[in-house]
Amino acid sequence: MFLLRSEMEKKRKHAIHMIETKKNAAIHELTTKHAAKYKAIMTYYAEITNTNLDIIRQLKDDLADARKDDNHLRRELRNEADKNAAKKGPYDEAIARCKKLEVDALKHKKIKDEFVSVNEKIEKCKKEYLELEWEFEVKSQQIKYMEKEKAALF
Repeated sequence: MFLLRSEMEKKRKHAIHMIETKKNAAIHELTTKHAAKYKAIMTYYAEITNTNLDIIRQLKDDLADARKDDNHLRRELRNEADKNAAKKGPYDEAIARCKKLEVDALKHKKIKDEFVSVNEKIEKCKKEYLELEWEFEVKSQQIKYMEKEKAALF
C-alpha cells in the first residue's frame, strides 16, 4: 500500500505538475498575446498622438504664417490708405475748387445775362432817345417855322 500510495502521490504530483505546466503555459500564452495586443494598442495610440501632435505643430505653423501674412497685409493696407489719403486731399481740394468754379461760372452767366439784358435796355433807350431827339428837333424846327410865320403875319 505504501508503494501504491507513493505511486498515486507521484501520479498526483505529476498531474498537478502537468496542470501547473498547462496553467503556466496558458498564462504565458495569454500574457504574450496580451503583451502583443497591448503593444499594438500602445503603437496605435502613440501613432495617433504623434499624428495629432504633428497636426497641432503644422496648424501652429500655419497660424503663425497666417498671422505674419495678416500683419503684412494690414501694414500694406495702412500704407495704401495713407497713400490714398495723401492723394485724396488734393483730389478733394480740386473737387471743391471745381464746385466753386461752377458756382462762379453760374454767377458769371447770370451777370452776363443781366449785362446783355441791360445792354438791350440801353439800346432800346438810345433808340427812344434818338427818336425823341429827332422828334424834338422836328418840333423845334416846326416852332421856329411857326414863329417866323407868326412874325411875318404880324
